[in-house]
Amino acid sequence: MRKIHLKLWMVLFIGGFLFLGMLPIWVQAAPPPLPTRPIPTNTPTPTPTPTAIPTATVTPVPEPAQSSSIILQARSTAALEWPKLWTVVEWQDGDGAWQDVEGWQGPFDQVDAAGGHKTWSIPPTLFSRGPFR
Repeated sequence: MRKIHLKLWMVLFIGGFLFLGMLPIWVQAAPPPLPTRPIPTNTPTPTPTPTAIPTATVTPVPEPAQSSSIILQARSTAALEWPKLWTVVEWQDGDGAWQDVEGWQGPFDQVDAAGGHKTWSIPPTLFSRGPFR
């Protein structure tokens, strides 16, 4: 009987030791308290008044162009005789060769000391044709 009594004490001792060893796993710290809410007052807060925000103006979509232009602007720091220079527009044919466009040749329309400016009008019949250079 004494051996059973000793074994029982030994089992209780080891069980208690294991219980105390596992106790920190089961016990957790309490979470921090929640912050306090502000107490509402009886004075109503004014409703904000909306303010107008300026918006961009809407521009109407332009109508399709009835003509277009090729503009040549030439600039150089070299001393050139701009009024004497000749300009020409070329178009590329189906074989890849460049051909002069009749009527699209001549001197610059406007010249100054730094360069020249020339504009050729393109009628709608030539739209989607080219390329031009």
